[in-house]
Amino acid sequence: MNRYLYSRSTGGFYIERVHGDEVPSDAVEVSEEEHAALMAAQTQGKRIAANTDTGRPMATDQAPATSEVREWSLRQRRGAMLARTDGLVARDRDERQMGHTPTLSDEQLQQLMRYRQQLRDLTQVEGFPNVDFPPAPAFVR
Repeated sequence: MNRYLYSRSTGGFYIERVHGDEVPSDAVEVSEEEHAALMAAQTQGKRIAANTDTGRPMATDQAPATSEVREWSLRQRRGAMLARTDGLVARDRDERQMGHTPTLSDEQLQQLMRYRQQLRDLTQVEGFPNVDFPPAPAFVR
């Protein structure tokens, strides 16, 4: 049976037989059931923090994201969405330049270009960063 400990100063869990002398002096014992419940809460979007009075771990709601964090997150997501379509654009360009029949129809290429431009323009939409992403064309996976 593992003996779990939680340290307020590090915000981390320790297992006595694994961490031995490396366990911080402010660590408090946590039962296996309590540890499992806290881990389950974390997978549901909660964060683990120390109770200010007792130092014991507890599951709390995440603090709302600041505007800067939300903006950074949306820019990261937008970059990933653009990257997901880079291959389609490159393949279409290569096929057309080589005189091959392109995989995308002219209409699909226009849909893709409009979608990519909408993603780029997202930061200019009123209300940014509290905006919705445009839907990807049906042929984009």
